[in-house]
Amino acid sequence: MEGQNAGASGVHVAGSFQGWNPSASQMIDEGNHVFSYTFEAQNDELLTYKFINGDDWSEAEVVPNCGVGDGFGGYNRAFLVSPECTEAELVCFESCALCLVQNVPGCNNANAVNYDPSATEDDGSCQFQLSFFVEMANEEVSTDGVHIAGNFQGWDPSGSMLDLVYDQVYRYQAIFSEGDTVLYKFINGNEWGQDESVPNECGLADPDGNVNRQFVMPGTAFSLPVICYETCLPCEDIPGPGCTYPLANNYNPNSIEDDGSCIFTGCTDSAAVNYSTNANQDDGSCVYGDVFCGENSYWSEELGQCVGFGEGNGCTGDLNSDGLVNATDLLSFLSNFGGDCE
Repeated sequence: MEGQNAGASGVHVAGSFQGWNPSASQMIDEGNHVFSYTFEAQNDELLTYKFINGDDWSEAEVVPNCGVGDGFGGYNRAFLVSPECTEAELVCFESCALCLVQNVPGCNNANAVNYDPSATEDDGSCQFQLSFFVEMANEEVSTDGVHIAGNFQGWDPSGSMLDLVYDQVYRYQAIFSEGDTVLYKFINGNEWGQDESVPNECGLADPDGNVNRQFVMPGTAFSLPVICYETCLPCEDIPGPGCTYPLANNYNPNSIEDDGSCIFTGCTDSAAVNYSTNANQDDGSCVYGDVFCGENSYWSEELGQCVGFGEGNGCTGDLNSDGLVNATDLLSFLSNFGGDCE
């Protein structure tokens, strides 16, 4: 169908093998303007047919004098089926030969936004979509929005606003040709002075010493990675303040500055025997001395040890250290009366 505008209802074939119905046998688009139709036929069967650019006889081709008469003063195409010959020759619509191939310049890359399916020769005009992303999680976003300025839009700080696509991630999309060098930077607002300071390691300095982001456009649509404003990394990967003490419960090896947030768990009650002077968060582990003291003894905070009830408590005569002076103490004394003390 080279040189033809294929009908909206498709390209069909009608012939002796299907009752000459102009709309019953739609052909398959094989690409490059070639259409095909496949069916079963008998050996030695002579097929007569013609192509239709649509699905109505008014759209049928006029076959040149290279077929068999159709009985109405015109011609039909003809093909004799045999085991050795089961595929009719490729011919041009309304012709007995192949179409004259014409070089049609244009973009023949299907990934391009200006792809031209009729182009037979790529002329370098293909253009592709580039998506820019910036995350503003660590910034207070300007009420004027987030913008991008670059060499592709005249370095206008207010001309290209980004859209919020999810969380605090903003996106801008533009069209470029393969090999374009894209220079740009993001702006938290819409005027110079609100533009980001691009780190040297992910930018390119201009003659005035200003660093811009840089990207060379490939020959396909592309999405740049999400980076944090004024950095070369995603926000989640940026080192920041935190606990830098390795023995702390919340030690963060990625922290570059201690912010006093370190947590040390332990017993924070000074009355406990396992009191920790370093602990700043009680973990319920405190143990008190009285759990170590036996019967008829108690923990002395002053002495830091277990002592009997009769020791140092000013209770003279409390021989069994039960905190009382009674008959039990007298019986204890009498049972030991007269004994030798070594």
